[in-house]
Amino acid sequence: MQKEFITDYILRKNTWWKTGKVEKIYTGTERKEYTEKIQKNLELDRIICLAGIRRSGKSTILHQLIASLLKSGTKPQQIVYVKMDDLIDKTDDIREIADIYHEITGINPKNEKVYFILDEIHFLKNWQFHLKYFIDSKYKSKFIISGSSKTLLYKDAAESLAGRIRFIDVFPLTFSEFTEFSGIKLNLQKSLTYESIKHNYHQTAPKKQEILHLLRQYLSVGGFPEWFKIKNMNEWQKTLTEDYLSLILYKDIVHTFKIKDPILLEKLVNETALYSTNRFSYTGLSNRLDAVLSIDKAGPEAALAKVQIAIGPKLFTDYLNILHIDGRWQIVSKIYSYVPIAVETERSQAAE
Repeated sequence: MQKEFITDYILRKNTWWKTGKVEKIYTGTERKEYTEKIQKNLELDRIICLAGIRRSGKSTILHQLIASLLKSGTKPQQIVYVKMDDLIDKTDDIREIADIYHEITGINPKNEKVYFILDEIHFLKNWQFHLKYFIDSKYKSKFIISGSSKTLLYKDAAESLAGRIRFIDVFPLTFSEFTEFSGIKLNLQKSLTYESIKHNYHQTAPKKQEILHLLRQYLSVGGFPEWFKIKNMNEWQKTLTEDYLSLILYKDIVHTFKIKDPILLEKLVNETALYSTNRFSYTGLSNRLDAVLSIDKAGPEAALAKVQIAIGPKLFTDYLNILHIDGRWQIVSKIYSYVPIAVETERSQAAE
């Protein structure tokens, strides 16, 4: 444990301990649906976990929760926020964070209600066992955590925290939230009564053109909140492909499912993305995935080739030892591995 680093980090990160408020740059436009849901679940004796795709706004929602807790009278020093990926290789135990917090503030988290907000919890190995310790030890503190790898979070919590954790799924912005982020607040009613429909009509009719413009924009850029920081289509498309896709592909999918050939996965994603909303078959996809990946010569008479061949629902990677014999190159040995191609065969072919 790097105690000095963690101490400095906690003091630097939790600015509301001195100011009594969360800086506006961290809270943005409030997403009440989530903050209210979290506060409702805080009444239960459960760990609360926000799970959702990267950049869907989880960290911002957590800071909105902090602002809400402060507003409701919670003492600033009884709210501690830690982003776990900032402490990689600095600590491997949440108890060390709790002990350092106790030492800094003089507040014992076992006897008093302290809100530990642990962002990106999945970066900490065996996090579920650490939190189980606090529950088993009857700590009065509350733990609110978040993670981008939902599958991994569910898997880790399935046994150790069964019945002790409440998951809240966080999604990118709905269109209603998108309009609010754009400066148009519509006080719409959800019921389908005549009076509600009439009310909603009078709310939207005067702003029809603006709403239609935003709908077109929403369908083009999606619901990631970061769009409102960039607001440039070329930069946004670059951000989506270079940042979002790479992070989700390599940090979440490859890491969670231990993908052996991430380059192949990326190629498969790119190929299927070309046919979004359209039907396609294994055969067509395999024709595009077959390739000679590399040929390395080990001298004038020997070479090693790596080729990729799709056969049915499997994509094979063959490693071929090739020798130059009697004036021609011949395969003398082969080893291979394969992965399933996660694409459904066209239903229309089955129907035929």
